Amino acid sequence: MQQRHVVFVVFPDALVLDLSGPLAAFELSCETSEGAAPPYSLTVASVAGGLVRMSSGLELMSQPLPGVGEVDTLVVVGGPGVHMAAREPHLLAWISDRAGGIRRVCSVCTGAFVLAAAGLLGGRRVVTHWGSCRLLLALQAADDGGFEALHSWISDHLDQDLRVETLAERVSMSPRTFARLYAARTGRTPAKVVEELRLDAARRALEETRQSIKEIAVRCGFADEERMRRAFRRRLGVNPQDYRGKFGSIEAGGVAR
Repeated sequence: MQQRHVVFVVFPDALVLDLSGPLAAFELSCETSEGAAPPYSLTVASVAGGLVRMSSGLELMSQPLPGVGEVDTLVVVGGPGVHMAAREPHLLAWISDRAGGIRRVCSVCTGAFVLAAAGLLGGRRVVTHWGSCRLLLALQAADDGGFEALHSWISDHLDQDLRVETLAERVSMSPRTFARLYAARTGRTPAKVVEELRLDAARRALEETRQSIKEIAVRCGFADEERMRRAFRRRLGVNPQDYRGKFGSIEAGGVAR
């Protein structure tokens, strides 16, 4: 049987677990009888290659994507850096250009956001981490409205004032016109989408970092712990501390359950 090349795509602030799990599965499948060639060759790659700092602070060596050669299976990992990766033009261009010649293209967890940004998920049913499913459908619906650039800007400025007036000014509209047009095109209010983005960022930080709840609340735009706590209770039915205790990764200092 011809050996198949599996390439795992990583990026800054990717989650180690999203790489190590599937990587180990393929590695174990290569344990063949003595003298037999392993069915897979495995490569960890990034846009530029070299050391990539993961969300845990661990640095992993990677190969540059342009030099990986023929690819049978492409696996894009997830992690807190996925939304930044989903705006990396060289990464998206490489995936988009090469996808047609790759037998299997898949993602782990929130890696689906990268595949979506590369234009590979149109007309397909997809899934991601359960806590990000609503955000993926919200952005999918919102993208149809032509607000992609605005959503990217919001994701990069979650700690700022994101009231309707601020967003309207960003797209050069009056607040009333913007609010009406946004709701008509996306089926959601700007406030709902902003809260989804903030909740997703906070949830991922609780899972994958050692930052305090107070630090996460400020960084994600909730201003203080109590506001974030109310948002978690309202949308997820759980407190941030309990969420971290249940879903926090071992590498980030949480408890795996």
